[in-house]
Amino acid sequence: MLIMLKLEFLSGSRKGEVALLHPVSDEVRPRPQIREDDVIKFSATLSYRARPRLVLHEIQMHATSEQQNGDEWTYEWNPGFGEYRYNCFFQNYYGLATLDILLDEEELYIDGYHDKSSISLSGTTVIEYQEIEVLAKAENAHRVDAMIGFLASQDPNLIASVFRVTRLRSGFIHDDGSAEKQYLDRIERNVIQLEQMIGRIISNPLTKIIEKTRLIVPSRQSVVDDKTVAWISDNLNELYETDNPYDSTLEIDGLHYTANKIQETFVDRKTDCYENQVVHGYASQLKFAVKSILSSMQDRKIVVPKETPKGYSSFFTQINKYSAIINRNKIDKCESLDARLSTILARLRKHLPVARHALGIPRLTPKAKINHSYREIFFKMIELLRFGKPDWSATEELLSITSISKLFEYYCLFLVRSKMEKVFGVSGMPLEEARNSDDLAKFQYSWKGLSIDLLYEPHYWTAGHIEATNAFEINSEGWTKSKVGKHKYAANQVDDFAKGKRGNRHTFSRRTPDFVINIKDSEKNKKSIILDAKYTRNEKAFLDYLPDLTMKYIHGIHQKDTGLNNSVALVIINPTSDMKERTRHFHSDTYSIFGEHPVTPALLVSSLDFNNAESEESEFSKCFVRLLEFALAKFKITEIQRALYVVA
Repeated sequence: MLIMLKLEFLSGSRKGEVALLHPVSDEVRPRPQIREDDVIKFSATLSYRARPRLVLHEIQMHATSEQQNGDEWTYEWNPGFGEYRYNCFFQNYYGLATLDILLDEEELYIDGYHDKSSISLSGTTVIEYQEIEVLAKAENAHRVDAMIGFLASQDPNLIASVFRVTRLRSGFIHDDGSAEKQYLDRIERNVIQLEQMIGRIISNPLTKIIEKTRLIVPSRQSVVDDKTVAWISDNLNELYETDNPYDSTLEIDGLHYTANKIQETFVDRKTDCYENQVVHGYASQLKFAVKSILSSMQDRKIVVPKETPKGYSSFFTQINKYSAIINRNKIDKCESLDARLSTILARLRKHLPVARHALGIPRLTPKAKINHSYREIFFKMIELLRFGKPDWSATEELLSITSISKLFEYYCLFLVRSKMEKVFGVSGMPLEEARNSDDLAKFQYSWKGLSIDLLYEPHYWTAGHIEATNAFEINSEGWTKSKVGKHKYAANQVDDFAKGKRGNRHTFSRRTPDFVINIKDSEKNKKSIILDAKYTRNEKAFLDYLPDLTMKYIHGIHQKDTGLNNSVALVIINPTSDMKERTRHFHSDTYSIFGEHPVTPALLVSSLDFNNAESEESEFSKCFVRLLEFALAKFKITEIQRALYVVA
């Protein structure tokens, strides 16, 4: 039975339309196009009951509903419901995507003749479907290009140290509109193709012809050439006369001669030629690539995945939740590919021995050009080394991010860092050393006797939590908004009054801003600037996030022993929606950071224009420098204005 994957559009201009994805075949079909904000319900009909999972690369989702219609079972994957509308399956994912259905091994029960029989399916069936192209909104594509361009210019070692999630995939739309397949998927396809070609190559390999000589006892089948005669002339003691002309090796002046032994020239075919060295090198390069991917994930924590609850959430909006599952699947795939490549190399060593492996970009020889299998391997190796080499550069790390909001967060981190570098100079402590000492990402600077830290995702634990034992600052909140909200309509307000108090034992009993700049002197006086990246509109950031984060980070973080608040400002950073940068201050002009009587802690939302956010003349840069000036003024540092405004 041909199992089609049905896509039903639930919103937008395509609402009510249905598209069918066909299993992969030799037939060439047009590639369907889907917009990233389409809300889609998937369904598939089977002739038996199973436990199907819908797979997008490494992301696996169980069906949300099943329905029996006669002898057939229909399985559906319905979109989960978000804050205001249904979730889009491909939200913030664009490029080429491949959907598969996995059918697990299971006991199937079929009614018949008043009893039930059991059918066991061996193994897991994988149904691969044709590729689809996910189209992004132009706004998101432009933003991604700008953020990747900036991050790619940063120190790759710092980026590799900060990034928490590594997922080597491509699919971002570049200027030319092209999109590459995920790197690991490409490696797997190359291994499959190599396995298919190795048998043909071993059965009919290219060889090089080598002329050799050997000493033999002459016979009627011996071939005498100029080299044989030359050898005899140098070894006349081996020559003797014979009466049998048929056994003679030479005839001189009517006399026949033979020899005890002669030197014979023969042609030997050797597989140790350049073309076969490239075949070995290609298999080795694939193995190196797989090993490097495994090495990049060897220190990551792998957890046992839980079955997706009814209704799913897209991986790309749940990156932290699914990162461990993705890594586990990738490790399993890499280990399988590594074993298969070891088998390939063992076969090559046995049947196609060579003296060395050609590991560089190969040159296409005439012999390889006319041989289909060799030609394909040459082209694949060129493609691998030129366009897919896993060098773990900043670009590869950037492609590991699968959520635009997470990408924006990293962009803001390195944007803030770049501006601090211009003010305070190069970080005085390597990032890795700081992370090992404090278990968080930290850039440290020394400036005019002050210690200045840029922290990424620091934790402020609730008072009484074991993690807050030696903390300088804690989360001082006493109530949890969501818990209190459950009881606001309770009949007995007195009984429910104590409910909703903030706990101090849970792993999430803490507050975690995106970025915090701490400035400290030798007497442990401290001032902080808190920043949070929100990939949303300015209005939502100001109306929803600013009040919420003000309560959490300004009124909810204090010194543990004194109760003092060290905050100078809270800044929410968001992308502009109309290509125009702007900053919305909570306080009026007179009391804003540029006013006559600036208020601290300052509260503001700064919208970035990606075209000039890195510029020293951008509005965000001016606000950032002004806030640093406020914080440094608390320490009575002289010549603050001159030192900072040279930068701005």
